Amino acid sequence: MNAADYIAFDVETATAETSSLCQIGYVGVCRGEIIFRKSHIVQPQHNEYSSWNLCIQGIGALKTKDEPLFSEIWDRVRECFTYKLLVMYNVPFICLDT
Repeated sequence: MNAADYIAFDVETATAETSSLCQIGYVGVCRGEIIFRKSHIVQPQHNEYSSWNLCIQGIGALKTKDEPLFSEIWDRVRECFTYKLLVMYNVPFICLDT
């Protein structure tokens, strides 16, 4: 993976719970240019969605039923976040605990 000056990322959740991650997307930026972009659909715990969240982000139980849990992909994506400057939207909401 190319070295980035910073990583900008955002998550989508299945419910109002910060632990109900259903998608994480991130881009690496170097000298103002996007050098990589990644997005992962993941299955939230119990694969349960609120109608409000489904309406906002359009991801539902059928789309995630065969996807891995976030904890199962974290080891693959962790290197992108380690020792990097992170740019986040709505920081109090984001929870990356595995």
